[in-house]
Amino acid sequence: MWRWRSWASSWSAILPPRHDRNTALEQQLEGQPEDIQDEIIRINTDARPLALQVALGIPILAALLGLGNSFRMMRQPDPQPSEAGEMVLGG
Repeated sequence: MWRWRSWASSWSAILPPRHDRNTALEQQLEGQPEDIQDEIIRINTDARPLALQVALGIPILAALLGLGNSFRMMRQPDPQPSEAGEMVLGG
């Protein structure tokens, strides 16, 4: 399965280094032992790309479902009036 990770790695020149992106998390982990901090940051670093893939995939899937549903709603030809309706109204 093709992963966005290879595509996202090409953006590394634009994005700040990993240690800069975890600054807020590191501030929350102050006072914890160093090995616990390292493990939480490692888990966060591993889980973030997958979470972003899912977060981007859901709206894309919804858009494709909406597009598919729109083909079901194409205009149908108008029905031909029946003779029975004219007989009731006319007489």
